[in-house]
Amino acid sequence: MKRILISTTFDEKIMPLRDAFLDLGWEVDVFRCTVESKIEKYLFKPLNKTLRNLRISRDNPVGKKSRWHHRKLRERLFEEKVSVFRPDLILIQRGHGYKKESLDRIKRDYDVKKVVGWWTKGSKWFDLAVSESNCYDFYFFMNRDFVKMGKELGMKNWFYLPHAVNSKIYRKIDDNTDKHNDIVFVGNWSPARQKVVEAITDFNLRIWGRGWKRHNIFNKVRSLIVSESIIGDDIARLYSSSKIVLNISAMMGSSSDWLNQRVFDVPACGAFLLTDYSEQLSEFFEVGSEIETYRSIEELRDKIGFYLIRDELRKKIAQAGFEKIKKIGTLKDRMKEILSVIGEYGYRQ
Repeated sequence: MKRILISTTFDEKIMPLRDAFLDLGWEVDVFRCTVESKIEKYLFKPLNKTLRNLRISRDNPVGKKSRWHHRKLRERLFEEKVSVFRPDLILIQRGHGYKKESLDRIKRDYDVKKVVGWWTKGSKWFDLAVSESNCYDFYFFMNRDFVKMGKELGMKNWFYLPHAVNSKIYRKIDDNTDKHNDIVFVGNWSPARQKVVEAITDFNLRIWGRGWKRHNIFNKVRSLIVSESIIGDDIARLYSSSKIVLNISAMMGSSSDWLNQRVFDVPACGAFLLTDYSEQLSEFFEVGSEIETYRSIEELRDKIGFYLIRDELRKKIAQAGFEKIKKIGTLKDRMKEILSVIGEYGYRQ
């Protein structure tokens, strides 16, 4: 049986990727790269923050050369995981700043056949993605424009890997569930999201996500916050029981930016999605028929008011979006595509 080691940052990403490869007959292990020593957390970080606040610029932050710096600790623990598990393939999701020399040595010393990158950050990180390109034998992106720009720069190892849905989590749970939530938003705090939310506090909105309480201590938004997290069946049930599921991408206002995963997860639950507009949406959906969009806060307010009182139209659009998602494919399908590309270029299952 072939073995794959997945390096990732997010809790919610671990199980879907692992399950996809298990379903494909692979033995899987996961390395959570969000490791941090107590020395860095309670010494290096506070010292560096103080220096920044004092406007003292440092080319070499405190602790950068220490073995307890998070990057060195991460690479050390990652190699330990590889040495024990001995994977045939390593999949690094999102981009974690591993050094090329370290990955090359790990490949050589532990007979790893290929190291694959799967970039799932937004477009503002393009330069960082380019800088990590030579770390990987194959580099996959959710943004087609990324791949085009990369190819123009001579990146022959860049490939397009479109979005997919984890159908084990994001699915219809109860088609007859009462729509007892008017509007819900699930996502971590950002300045762009704060601005949008503040403009619609007069609607019946509920929020789940990290950072919202910290940035809304005394204002009205705080009363809308339910929890910092919601996962698994609970999030599918929440989407299914809501009239409108709102999406505010972290880079709202940039039509060339990538599509976040919520654009696909919400319709997969048979729910009505209202998302900020992106040119890339038309590659997957018929806007206005399968999902709905807004380009400004004024348009968002108008469409919230319009759709809240039109149950049948919302249901029709949500059902059309659900049918389209079934054609887009699952996470298992995307992992098959990765293996297919690798197979075509010298690696066989």
